[in-house]
Amino acid sequence: MSGWGVRLILLLNRLFPLLPMHRELHAAKLDEATYQAWEYAEAERIHRDWGPEWNLAGKRVLDVGCGLGGKLAFYAQCGAGRVIGLDLRPASARAAQALAIKRGIADRVDVIVADAARMPFALESFDVLVSVNVMEHVENPHLVLESSWRVLKRTGLAFLHFPPYFSPWGSHLEGWIHFPWPHLFFSEKTLIAALQRIEAQKQLDKGYIAQARVSWDKLEALPELNKLTSHRFQSLLRRTGWRQVRRRWLPFAYQFLRDRGWVGRLLLALVQMFSSLPGVREILTTKMVFVLQPRSSQK
Repeated sequence: MSGWGVRLILLLNRLFPLLPMHRELHAAKLDEATYQAWEYAEAERIHRDWGPEWNLAGKRVLDVGCGLGGKLAFYAQCGAGRVIGLDLRPASARAAQALAIKRGIADRVDVIVADAARMPFALESFDVLVSVNVMEHVENPHLVLESSWRVLKRTGLAFLHFPPYFSPWGSHLEGWIHFPWPHLFFSEKTLIAALQRIEAQKQLDKGYIAQARVSWDKLEALPELNKLTSHRFQSLLRRTGWRQVRRRWLPFAYQFLRDRGWVGRLLLALVQMFSSLPGVREILTTKMVFVLQPRSSQK
């Protein structure tokens, strides 16, 4: 079955062209500075999804999973009084700090290497916590939410933006596999076998910066994915003492359709209608957007 599955994946890959957003991400992974610029542009693009609560002016901000620092630069640009970036990878933290120095914002930006499940900060240290495309990767999202609750002021806000596992690109394989939902149709064993074949042909990893490389030949499961669903995440929020100030489920092709005139908006409205159904929501949602506030005590 695995052999047939691999051949089918390779066939579908030829039928589905690489989307522009995935070509852009591929190009960003080729160079550290380009990737940092991509991070900045991504933060600038998506911050509007959080709505009117977004306000960093004069705030002490924590970026959980800061990557190479492009997002930190954007948050500083938004007027944050102090921005602390936290990342598990030392190489990413070094790149982020170097970018802050290069941009002349090192007096307002610090970067530390630490585990988001055990943040080395005092109780209620931050006014704002931001995390973009990170929650689906952490080993224990329950502990990360508890740790985030601890370091955020009770009057503070947390801004989260990430895809649920069953979303179109929830497998995070788009650089190698071009069609959506591959993890719904194929086993992990088959996917990895196909990825090894594709990587052998394209050799993407050789051109990527170190932080973006994946050693497919050494893996037996999809890397750094906790398979967090929308339903499970909301359950975790209730258990860890968070109040949902605002939440949105951005549907499949949201970004593309909203910029395509009245026809695109009509199609988007239809997709959103179907996305409101609980069972369908997990599959049609491309990103989950949350604005959260800590309750006075954890449950």
